[in-house]
Amino acid sequence: MTVYHRPLLADPTIRDRHGAPIPFGRRWGQDGPPEASYSVTSHRQRFAALHVVADALIAHLIRTYIVIAEDVVADLQPFGTSPRILRSISLTPAGGRGAPLLFGFSDFPGIRLRSGALSDAAFPACGCDACDETWSDQADRLEREVLAVADGGLDERVTDRRVSIAYTYPDGSSASEGRVENYSASDLERARGLLAAAPGGWEPWPRR
Repeated sequence: MTVYHRPLLADPTIRDRHGAPIPFGRRWGQDGPPEASYSVTSHRQRFAALHVVADALIAHLIRTYIVIAEDVVADLQPFGTSPRILRSISLTPAGGRGAPLLFGFSDFPGIRLRSGALSDAAFPACGCDACDETWSDQADRLEREVLAVADGGLDERVTDRRVSIAYTYPDGSSASEGRVENYSASDLERARGLLAAAPGGWEPWPRR
């Protein structure tokens, strides 16, 4: 069985204006981040490693599963216009019963991931100084979500305009959410069409 391994990547050393290394992920004490750090996105280059991780995940999925991988342009719209998507790759498992994946590589830099019919996530989730995210924590999130989809761990349900999404991760943990959003009629129609192809729910991807 092919096992995914994250590429060996060093944490970039980024220094503040005094020359001291910035301890991303633990910058703020119990008082929380300063007000001025909200909506500010400095040192974004620390997330560049997410592009490397996403490429490694895509290569692993192609080696391990029977999938069609395509560079796409027409499917950029779900990702919006900011940040700009530099390239995107879709992975569609054979048989039509596994949830498809769409990776968007943004100029933030970061990854936007569309899973299944309507699940849509950004890595980093925010990227602002106040959130103080690290590339490695975001890589953990990305890997867990992608590998869960390939393992058949994504469950999506669309009822009228309510969407419920649940993940069962490879380590046995799970997460779920139910929300009402202003989905367009075409979004919902597309989602129902995809889900109809897997009436028992998304299945594990077929292995090579």
